Amino acid sequence: MVLNPPERLLERLKTLWPDEYEEILSYAARPLPDAIRVNTLKISVKKFLQITELELEKVSWYRYAFIVKNQVTLGNTLEHVLGYVYSQSLASMLPVLAMKPRKNEKILDLCAAPGSKTTQIAQHMQNTGVIVANDIHYKRLKALASNLQRCGVMNTLVIQKRGEKLYKLTNEKFDKVLVDAPCSGEGTVRKDESAWNNWSYGKVSYFSKLQKKLIVSAFNMLKPDGILLYSTCTLAPEENEGVIDYLLNKFENARLEKIRINGVKLRPGIVEFGKFRFSEEVKKCARVLFQDLDSEGFFLAKIRKV
Repeated sequence: MVLNPPERLLERLKTLWPDEYEEILSYAARPLPDAIRVNTLKISVKKFLQITELELEKVSWYRYAFIVKNQVTLGNTLEHVLGYVYSQSLASMLPVLAMKPRKNEKILDLCAAPGSKTTQIAQHMQNTGVIVANDIHYKRLKALASNLQRCGVMNTLVIQKRGEKLYKLTNEKFDKVLVDAPCSGEGTVRKDESAWNNWSYGKVSYFSKLQKKLIVSAFNMLKPDGILLYSTCTLAPEENEGVIDYLLNKFENARLEKIRINGVKLRPGIVEFGKFRFSEEVKKCARVLFQDLDSEGFFLAKIRKV
């Protein structure tokens, strides 16, 4: 992998994490390890380990997660085709763990395609309750529907609406809403070098504005005492803490909750960056850097509607 990011991006990273800057660059240039989630809607972990020919390393903090040691294309394996596994980075598994879906809940996945987190939610719900999986892009919805079918998901309704306007079109109130927001993708560089090489501040600014609309829409569709889980795969504070700070200022009944996932190093949210000053509350948000899980960069925030 050849990384040639703009100098402004490097300056931002060095400002945010001066003591870990070199380590961040080192990990960013490494290939992303293959990880899978065993899909217990189709097969138990015990049975899967008995029949698979994949060489696997268990992930200590999530009973369904494994690192694949073989040099294989996971999408071509029988395990994938049969829906026994979902190829998913370790960091991408964190939002659902933080949200804690329960059986028989009504959950909205606002930006669902291609379905990694939707299928994970269904797995934790054991195919009970109802999931509404929304996305704006038709081609991505086709991939979502295919993955739901492959994984044996039976409790999910797929819709195509603009996420930022969905609250105007429905009176539905959900127990939980996941907003895995579209973003500039700075944290995905280990699988897509263009995330850094083609970086621009214009992208950060564009997505920040969209994310604020999406999170407001999501919050409006929550039941009282409901949980909103906001996540991105970018490192930019404008798309992370800045969006949460905006929500807290807009809604007096939005309360951040600290996220804890046993065995996972979660860094606190960033309060100051350049000209930005965010509420001290955003320290309750959670960040993961490449080196923390040998995975992607990720951001998480858990908000309760009090």
